Amino acid sequence: MTDETQLEKLKHRIRALLAKSVENGATEAEAMAAAAKAQELLAKYGIETDELDAEAFVTERFEAKKASRKFDWSDRIGYGVGLFTGTFPFKQPGKPVSFHGRETDAFFALWLCDALDGFITRAAMAYVAETGKVRSTGKGGSRYIPGQGDMFAAAGTRVQIARPEADWERDLRMKNYGMGCADRICARLTELATDASWRKADDAQRDLSRKGWKFAARSRHDHVGDEASYAAGEAAGERATFSRPVGSSGASAPLGIGGR
Repeated sequence: MTDETQLEKLKHRIRALLAKSVENGATEAEAMAAAAKAQELLAKYGIETDELDAEAFVTERFEAKKASRKFDWSDRIGYGVGLFTGTFPFKQPGKPVSFHGRETDAFFALWLCDALDGFITRAAMAYVAETGKVRSTGKGGSRYIPGQGDMFAAAGTRVQIARPEADWERDLRMKNYGMGCADRICARLTELATDASWRKADDAQRDLSRKGWKFAARSRHDHVGDEASYAAGEAAGERATFSRPVGSSGASAPLGIGGR
């Protein structure tokens, strides 16, 4: 571990001690003890309080909840999440998307990515459940129904046969709906990114470059197999809302689509 990393860990500890206040839920005795310990560490290591203002750069890696989510959308929304939160998103071979930035921003990026990933999955599942009742075979079936020949004009009349939607059809519609939703959300996050968040994302990338990291751009070419589902997903992505987590535990009301 480098001296720089040790220093950042120490600063993080001091910031945590200073954050223990009565306003944040600590008792008066706990707040006083934490403040005294923080002052002791500042004096011992010669750290000025203004050095604590700039949070350390950290990397947070998204871990997909594949047990409960059929598809992982983090890779598709990562770019927009990074710009919106002022972090630098990147992927390593065989690993999920990561966000590098100041501590608070990286935590926000991870939280937002997880919330949006789950949000897209829930919306896609609801969509296929509501619209995928049955599918036509697309073929006629010659079948004789005793006693009902007059209803069909002839015993051998070909009728359209309905069948339940196959798993592959359901997965295709879910995937294309999710793609549309994720793409629109990513585009909106990019549009909403401020000049300040762009600068912070650039700073985060420069921090990794200083540490010897090298990055290569990657393009995406995905085939849309169901245009209707993709368009429905885009419309849902247009209605998504984004906000920072609130409260001491980082909890926030879940994101929603329309009335969901």
